[in-house]
Amino acid sequence: FSLLEILISLVIMSVGMVGLAGLKLVAIKGTNEAHFRHEASLLMADLADRMRANEEAVDNGAYELSTAVDLSTAPSPDCSSTACTADELAEYDQYQIAKKMSVAMPGSLLRITCPNNDCSTVADVKAEHTIAINWKERKDKSETMSTVVDNETIVNEFNDRSITLVITP
Repeated sequence: FSLLEILISLVIMSVGMVGLAGLKLVAIKGTNEAHFRHEASLLMADLADRMRANEEAVDNGAYELSTAVDLSTAPSPDCSSTACTADELAEYDQYQIAKKMSVAMPGSLLRITCPNNDCSTVADVKAEHTIAINWKERKDKSETMSTVVDNETIVNEFNDRSITLVITP
């Protein structure tokens, strides 16, 4: 009877341990999602501060960015060691933020847009700038969905995530 009791208690303990392992996986996924959101919010705040410090470029609409920043070549001149115009500094700021994003959040995309696609200041009224960062997170196996397009199965393994900050610099 003692051996049977031990066997039953081992089965109960193993079921509990499997449940704890599943809970650990959910916690790791939640931590990963929180990390990406935190990194994105820090990068957006950094860019917003850079925009506030470069008021002339904001007035010119130089911070508008609707396509990905080309990280293959650094902007010229290097504004960390050389005096730059306001517009050159805006391009340099965008490059620096995109470079940080590529390290912290691989595959992410930075966009800066304004209403009516006009980020310039008109009659001393600054345009509202929307800073958005998009990235992809891997789905759980239970979330993965596949679709058939032209007799080819396409598996969607990623969730699209984004965070947006609306500022008037």
